[in-house]
Amino acid sequence: DLARRLIAARPADGATLGLLGAQPLFDALLDESFDPRALVWIGARQRDDDVCIVRSDGPVARIEDARRREAFVAALTPRSRSAVYPRALTLLANLKFRLIAGYSSGFEISRALETGETDVWCGWSIQTLRARYPDMLRQGKVKLLAVNSVKRLPKMADVPTFHEAGLGGFLDVQGRFWWGLVVPAGVSDAIVQRLQSEFVKMFREPKLAELVDSQYLDLILNT
Repeated sequence: DLARRLIAARPADGATLGLLGAQPLFDALLDESFDPRALVWIGARQRDDDVCIVRSDGPVARIEDARRREAFVAALTPRSRSAVYPRALTLLANLKFRLIAGYSSGFEISRALETGETDVWCGWSIQTLRARYPDMLRQGKVKLLAVNSVKRLPKMADVPTFHEAGLGGFLDVQGRFWWGLVVPAGVSDAIVQRLQSEFVKMFREPKLAELVDSQYLDLILNT
């Protein structure tokens, strides 16, 4: 895959870069032969604040409910965030989630929630939900169950975190890595620092900064 090709890229002169999602971090949990530390992080365009949402008329409304009552969770592929999060919450936080993987798109999952086919959806960022499915939140069709963070977020101060649910903070790392710009670990410190400096400069351009703000994106820099 792309991450492994980047690690093996030669020469390691900074000319080969990659834009990765958080999947390499998940893969590292499942495959000990892959070490994402063989990549150097330059920066990321945004932080994704991933959430679990529930049907407003469903069987669970709070984390405590999910420990007492069973709920069906919709997911895409078995290795997607929509599947990894509920599996981790089930195993480590003792939630009674029953995973239903195999949905082909976020649209299908949103429809399944609205029809009552499923109860929970994890792994989409609040930024994406607000942009693509604004009516789900605005009309009260769904509620926020938890957010993938160690500390409560100012914009969602009333939403519990995965950490509070008992999951710990290891998954929070992926939010900071989502769409991260990386280079192989063999690239010199001088080149890495130059790339980081140019990355910061690019996102401080007024027009681009305005676009970031308008799209509810939080720039993350390795500084």
